[in-house]
Amino acid sequence: MTEPRTDTPLLTPRFIKALEFALTHHATQLRKGSQVPYAAHLLGVASLTLEMDGDEDEAIGALLHDAIEDGGGPEMGSAIEARFGERVARIVRANSDTDEVPKPPWQARKEAYIAAVAHKAPDEIRVSLADKLHNARAILTDYRRHGEDLWSRFKAGEGKSVRWYYRELAVAFRARENHLGPAGRSTLAELEWTLDELDRLADLGGAHRGMAGDRLARIERTIAETTAWIDATQAENGIERAFSAPGDWDYDNATDLDAIVEQTRTTREALEAERACILNRQTFFEAERASRSAD
Repeated sequence: MTEPRTDTPLLTPRFIKALEFALTHHATQLRKGSQVPYAAHLLGVASLTLEMDGDEDEAIGALLHDAIEDGGGPEMGSAIEARFGERVARIVRANSDTDEVPKPPWQARKEAYIAAVAHKAPDEIRVSLADKLHNARAILTDYRRHGEDLWSRFKAGEGKSVRWYYRELAVAFRARENHLGPAGRSTLAELEWTLDELDRLADLGGAHRGMAGDRLARIERTIAETTAWIDATQAENGIERAFSAPGDWDYDNATDLDAIVEQTRTTREALEAERACILNRQTFFEAERASRSAD
């Protein structure tokens, strides 16, 4: 089956020039806490914008949406307008939370950006929504990988503020859903689902950190008790000791002392493996924190 085609390209050499312009401006920039080139984000936002039925100007605006904010300043806005036109420059300016260097405080910038959604034009909203969904996807993926340590990458410094910002943006976008079109509303639904999943994991994570320490202590205690029981049972070679084994395991199918001891030894090995996983995860997070402190 052949792929559908248009009579004329929907993306012209202007898009290629905008991509080159964006790649040059963000050439050495990386995504937060990673070695991923920043271009991956710009291309992702352009892709999502096009998938919301955005046109070439919107896709170009998506490629350039961070150019003013990330070091370009007002001069960058003028350069974009000269090269790509007033509409593209308007989209980029609407998606910049500041053109000042250094940037104003985080909270004030984010509150102003949220409030501005109510007044954005539909093309500006589509690029903004694409930007926030692409970021939210990355945050969710990295949270699954790094847990609460992820939030140290952000200027807000902690997860509640970052999650507040994205949740308030989703509410603001929902108030403008009639300006998004069917594809845009579907994209907004994905953003809301992504934030729901992030909230669920973050809420579980707080409980899990407390439980991990308790679980490790119980594992250590049970391993010690199990080892002592195996040693005592083998030393005494008395079947009557077999049915006072520690733990909650079912020995109904064990028919002799050797089988009971072997079953208990297998359980101990499983507990030791779980203990190793918990300790390895703790070591990984400590190494990550030490690396960031060194930087």
